[in-house]
Amino acid sequence: MFSQQPRSDGEPYGEGAGDGARVLRETLNYLEPGITVFDAELKLIFANPRFLELRDIPRELGQVGTTFEDQARFRAERGDYGPGHVETLVNEHVALARRFEPHCIERTCADGTVLEIRGNPLPGGGFIAVYTDITRRKWAEQELELKVFQQEAAKEQFELQAAQMATMAEELSVEKDRAEAADRTKSDFLASASHELRTPLNAIIGFSQVIRTAETGSLETDEVREYVNHIHESGEYLLELINDILDLSKIDAGKEQLVEMEVDASDLLGSVARMMNDQAASHGVRLSAGLGDTLPRLRVDSGKIKQVLVNIVTNAIKFTPEGGRVTLKAWTRSDGDFVFQVVDTGVGIANDDIPKAFSVFGQIDSAQARL
Repeated sequence: MFSQQPRSDGEPYGEGAGDGARVLRETLNYLEPGITVFDAELKLIFANPRFLELRDIPRELGQVGTTFEDQARFRAERGDYGPGHVETLVNEHVALARRFEPHCIERTCADGTVLEIRGNPLPGGGFIAVYTDITRRKWAEQELELKVFQQEAAKEQFELQAAQMATMAEELSVEKDRAEAADRTKSDFLASASHELRTPLNAIIGFSQVIRTAETGSLETDEVREYVNHIHESGEYLLELINDILDLSKIDAGKEQLVEMEVDASDLLGSVARMMNDQAASHGVRLSAGLGDTLPRLRVDSGKIKQVLVNIVTNAIKFTPEGGRVTLKAWTRSDGDFVFQVVDTGVGIANDDIPKAFSVFGQIDSAQARL
C-alpha cells in the first residue's frame, strides 16, 4: 500500500503509488491521532507528523525504514520507560512488538500528556498503531472521580451527622425522661414531707390548745407535763425535718460545704450510738455498736457523717418491730476502704426498690406507719 522509500523532502511519511494512495497518505497526515505503520521486520512504513509531535520524536526517527528498535532505544535512553538497563528495556519492547497482538495501553509523557496507544496487527505481519491524546478526557475523568469522591464524602458526613443527631435525640429523650422522673420523685417527696411536717405540727397545735383552753386547775400536773413533753418531742421532730429539707435544698443548689477534720472512727460511731440509744429504747429496740479492734483515724466532715448515720439508724429503728435489734458496725476492708454498716432485724428493702431508695428524693413505701 505504501512505498518504503523516503521522500526527497524528508517528510516522515511514505510515498504512495497513484492518486488513491496519495489521497490516503495526505488524509492520514492531517488526522488528529498520531499513526505509525511497521512491517513484519518492524521497519517503519509510515508515520504522520502528529505521531512525531505527540511522542516528541526527532524527524529522522520518523523516516521510512527506521526500525522500531531505533525508536525504542531513543525512548529508553531518554527515560520514557523508567529506570533500567537500556538494552534490557529495548529488548523487552521489541519482543512485545513482535507478538503482533491487538493491544491498548496508556502512556504519560514527560510534559503530562496522556496518550492512548492502540495497536492492531496487519495481514502478513507488522502492525499499525494509533496514538490519541486523551489528556482532557483523563482530566474530566479525574474531575468526575473527585466529584464522586466529594459527594460520597459529603454523603458519609451527612450520614454521620444524622447518626449523631439521632444519638443526641435519644440522649435528650433519656435525659427528658430522667428529668421528668426526678421531678415526679421530688413532687412525691415534697408531698410526703408536707405530711410529715403536718403530723408533729398538728400535735403541737393540738396539745398547746388543750393547755391554753383548759380551765385553771382542770389539768393535773402530770397530765400537763405529758402534754408539754409531746409538744417538745413534736417540736424537735419538726425541727429535724425542717433541717433535713434545708440541707437538701443547699445540696441541690450546690451550696453545701464540707468541713473536714481528722476524727477517730470509734469515737464517731460510739457518739452516734449514744445519741440514738434513747430513741431505740423508746421503741423497744436494742441498739448496739460492734467496733473493730483497731479502727483508723478518718479525715471527714464528722457532722455530715453523723447526720448520714443518724438518718440511717433512725429509719432502722423506725421500721424494726418492738423487740428487734439494730447494730452499728465499722471496719477496714482488705483493699483499704473503710466501711460503716447499719444492720437491723426490721422489714428491710426489696432488691427491686434499692435503686429508688438511693435516687434523689427517693422514698420507699412501707406497711409500717410513719411516725
